[in-house]
Amino acid sequence: MKAQTQRRLRQLHNRFGLFFAPAILFFAVTGVIQTIGLQDKAPGYVPPAWISLVANLHKKQIVPGAAPARDSRSAAPAVNAGHPEGGKPKKPDAGSIPLKVFVLLLGLVLSISTLLGIWIAFANAATRRTSTILLLAGLLIPLAFILL
Repeated sequence: MKAQTQRRLRQLHNRFGLFFAPAILFFAVTGVIQTIGLQDKAPGYVPPAWISLVANLHKKQIVPGAAPARDSRSAAPAVNAGHPEGGKPKKPDAGSIPLKVFVLLLGLVLSISTLLGIWIAFANAATRRTSTILLLAGLLIPLAFILL
């Protein structure tokens, strides 16, 4: 591959990465929250409102009360949501614990890798302005979609 092509691919990778970095961090962190189950109500535990909010954004891409439900299926009340049998929540199978550990590590490493990519992009003074614009756009555009 030619050096010019490699340079352009690195530049494209950098720009896509910076634009999507806020979303990557959001979904990595909220994925870990959901893997741990912090958004689930349990006897003696009610999740904080912010955890419920970000888990709902991650899972359904909506903010409760911000906009009317577009799908009639999502407006129907769920009976004991998360437990279709309507009974007590089941304990995780022993086989799912290694997968949960993997997902937790994935979220952690993805977050660290994304933060390192941002840091590397801002270390280059020549592209710092473009990096700032792309990072802000990647943060503000999804926020605008949420508020629509």
